[in-house]
Amino acid sequence: MNAYLREIVGPDAFAKFRTWTGTVLAAMALSAIGPFTNKTQANTNLRRAFEAVASRLRNTTTICRKCYVHPEIVACYLEGSFPAIERAGGGSGGSGLPSEERAVLRLLERRLALRRRRRKTKGRGNAPGRRANSEVRAPH
Repeated sequence: MNAYLREIVGPDAFAKFRTWTGTVLAAMALSAIGPFTNKTQANTNLRRAFEAVASRLRNTTTICRKCYVHPEIVACYLEGSFPAIERAGGGSGGSGLPSEERAVLRLLERRLALRRRRRKTKGRGNAPGRRANSEVRAPH
């Protein structure tokens, strides 16, 4: 099966498929595991999620953590702001993606957009003669 997929979609697309699958599986596992109360429990929960992904993708936990799970999933979980992600109940909502994949995609889009905004704001700085963002006034 893997050889067939590599042949028809190419090695780059195949790798992206595994990365997306690993990301969605990790998000679903972390959502099912739930929040943590301390750093030790957070690390245990992450290890359990990576073990679940590794089992499904038939690879090692380390490879899954490093290569197949988007780092924003881990960051979001560690920040304690991880949303509930429900398993697909059927339809794709017109997008072609099952509901759990749509939820993960929305999560990543929001987090990456926020990161870009922060980078833009940080990159501007306050050049001489410019006011900080909080001091900007609307023209009269």
